[in-house]
Formats: sequence, structure tokens, C-alpha cells
Amino acid sequence: MSRITVYQHVGYVGLAFGALDSVPSLVPFNLNDHVSSVDVESGKWELYEHVNFTGQRWIVEADGGPARNGGYPTFQNWNGPNDIISSIKKVG
Repeated sequence: MSRITVYQHVGYVGLAFGALDSVPSLVPFNLNDHVSSVDVESGKWELYEHVNFTGQRWIVEADGGPARNGGYPTFQNWNGPNDIISSIKKVG
């Protein structure tokens, strides 16, 4: 089972949302264009710039991340801009 948690602020703080499956829009969770850090507990995920898995894409995975296994404490760790993520897709 894949699991990801996205956070509003750098360093895994602020509003958070955890998912086990793809999420076509972060709007209902008040995190649209407000994601600054990501923790990938398991699996491989794609972060998308726009809703419905469109726009620029970044890949994050459980065996990646600089600070800890699957941890991306800042948007710079996945080489993306701050506060731009609108949807997340499970890919593995």
C-alpha cells in the first residue's frame, strides 16, 4: 500500500493531508497551491502543478528524499517551486 502526506509549510508543519490513492484535486483539502513539504511513507508518487494531473510534474518516492527515507522537507528537495502543487498521483 502506498501512502503520502503533503504539508502546508516547509519542515512537515501546518495543515497536512495524507492519501493512499491518487487525488485529482487538493482544493477540497485547502492545500491547492499550498504544499511546501512532502513525506512519502511508501510507494512512488507524482506531484502535479494543476488539478486532474496536468501541468508540470515532479516525482517523489519512499526511497528518495534527502532528510530521511521518503522525506522532502522543502519544495527544493523535489526541484519544484513553492506552493504550486494541485494534484497527486500514485504511480507505484
